[in-house]
Amino acid sequence: MNKTQNILLIFVILILSSSVIHGVFPFIHTHKLAGSYIPVPEPVLTDSSWFAGVYQQQKTERVKETIEFRNDFVRLFNQVDFSLFRIPHANGVIVGKEGYLYYVEGIFNITGRNVFDPSSYPTQVNEYKILQEYLMDHYGIPLLWVLAPDKAHFYPEYIPSRFLKNLKTPTKYTSYVHFLDEAQVPYLDFNNYFMLMKDTSRYQLYPKNGSHWSSYGAVIAFDSLSRYLQEVYKMKMPEWILDSMVTSQELYDDHGDLSRTMNLIWEPSHPSMDYANYHFTQRDSTYKLNVLFIGDSFFWQWYYPGIIENNFNQFHFWYYSQGVYPESFKKYLNAYTLDLRETIQQYDVIIMLQTMGGYVNLGYGFVERAFCELLYKDRFDYFMNRIRGSEEWYGYVQRKAVNQGLPVETILCREAIYNVSEEIKKQKH
Repeated sequence: MNKTQNILLIFVILILSSSVIHGVFPFIHTHKLAGSYIPVPEPVLTDSSWFAGVYQQQKTERVKETIEFRNDFVRLFNQVDFSLFRIPHANGVIVGKEGYLYYVEGIFNITGRNVFDPSSYPTQVNEYKILQEYLMDHYGIPLLWVLAPDKAHFYPEYIPSRFLKNLKTPTKYTSYVHFLDEAQVPYLDFNNYFMLMKDTSRYQLYPKNGSHWSSYGAVIAFDSLSRYLQEVYKMKMPEWILDSMVTSQELYDDHGDLSRTMNLIWEPSHPSMDYANYHFTQRDSTYKLNVLFIGDSFFWQWYYPGIIENNFNQFHFWYYSQGVYPESFKKYLNAYTLDLRETIQQYDVIIMLQTMGGYVNLGYGFVERAFCELLYKDRFDYFMNRIRGSEEWYGYVQRKAVNQGLPVETILCREAIYNVSEEIKKQKH
């Protein structure tokens, strides 16, 4: 062997042996990979699993996942693919022009690829309007739909050209806005608001490597929401005071959530970001509402900086209309296990906050659920009791709950809602 071959051989041996040595004597701290995934459990060795070959297969997958330096090698592989070929190894992430990152769902929404049955838009808007009126008439509770901004809508100029062929109109966004305006239904549209501020805002409203509004954009949006609530209730909420803006090259407040899920060695290039330092002051006759928020991850940019805590007396957040927070931080609580009629009476206002990715289902199922449990309570109770009384039907619900890892009551409630909804559709036709 020549000198070069010897050096390569020694290098390979060192890499292989370092993995074994590190497993016994860890000398390098390895960071976990970002993203959501289910860890492969340690398989249990039994006679049946061994002779069926199941144990060997599970053990192989376990070793692959737990091998030393695996996370670092994954990041190295991802970095090479991204640096050389602009390939992002993250579910649903698209690299746009000049390196702007998007979720593919947002691109599909703005280009009209995610278009649904045209009759579904006026139907859902009408149900939203009816539910608004019902909650106000029976409980004095306003229901407000808040449309969060969408990155693809805000930065269409950086969308890859291949997605801009054969554009379809109208889009989900334009369809909903059209029917909301036609029905004269109250709502807040931060998608349009951000577009109006795009060329005049002194600070970034949307980060290059993130999927949510910037910290400045979030507080600007909340200030508008606060003003709207004060107008509706004719009262004063805590006043937002901007103390200063700090410019930093580091990404905070989830401004790099898309790039983080790509699990790279180096953060992709991005401009410096501006971060707002602010506080809230109590004014004369300041009143703090009890609020129920229902929506997606845009809520967290209001929650973690303390905006929600400083402005509301009591609040809950139903994440995608399912996980109830803050309770679920300690022990998961599913909203479907709560009595809806009893629960909503705790609040002064209900706010549905969602992006275009969720527009196909208002409130991520909340409107449909409230329709069934409040307006059609008799039929809802009928199906709940009928399912419980059927050994076959209830058994199906139990199996479905096990398969989805959800409480039986959650699946039971959904099954009843589905059947009530089908009845309502048949009555309308």
